Parts: sequence; C-alpha cells; structure tokens
Amino acid sequence: MPGILFVDDNKNVREFCKRELGREGYRVILCEDGNKALQILRKEPPDLVIMDVHMPLLSGIETARLMRAQIPHLPIIFYTVQREALDGGHAGMVEVQVEKSEDLTELKSQVAQVLAWRSHSKEKEVR
Repeated sequence: MPGILFVDDNKNVREFCKRELGREGYRVILCEDGNKALQILRKEPPDLVIMDVHMPLLSGIETARLMRAQIPHLPIIFYTVQREALDGGHAGMVEVQVEKSEDLTELKSQVAQVLAWRSHSKEKEVR
C-alpha cells in the first residue's frame, strides 16, 4: 500500500483528503507544517508528498527544497488554492500542481499517475 505524506495547515482539508485518499487504498500520514513533515520524512519516507504551498513557518516550496536535499527523487505534488507560476528553480521539484477543490478527481488522478511513474522508474533501476 503506497504511503502518502499530506502536509497542509488546514485541519479540515487534511482530514477530508485523508479519508478520500484512504478510500483509494493509500496509507495517508497527516502533517500540519513543513517542520513536522521533515521530521516524518526522516523517520518514515513516503512514496509521495502532497503539500500546500502557503503554510506558516516553512512554505511548501522551502519544505520541498529541504525534502529534496534528503531524497532527491521524492515525488511532490503541490495542492494549492490556485495554480501558481513557480519559477524554473522550483518546477523541477514538482511532478504536478493541483488546485484545491471539494472534488478530488484531479488530485486522485495525479496521485495515481505519479505513483505509477515512480513504480515504473524503480523497476527500471532494478533491471
């Protein structure tokens, strides 16, 4: 069962997404800020991170940079209120951006695609 670290400062968003992604068969670990996400990453690296861009303490972008320093090929999806133009320095860190919505169809689709890509990449490394 793939593990997802879901990082968002809004408890309602975290709980809703955990419930919905759990129904898809994912194990979801919740976290409310970037600092705690980095602690979890060290203890239990997930298969994928879904993270808000705008959070107190550490932004999602800064948290992603620090995560990538630890795990260079960690897939990260920014789940944000509105799609943002991330400059080239950030774009290489993100597989996709998804706009927050009560309809999680797009998020679920992107999660499945990113995890399938990751699984395929790992198979190639083993060969």
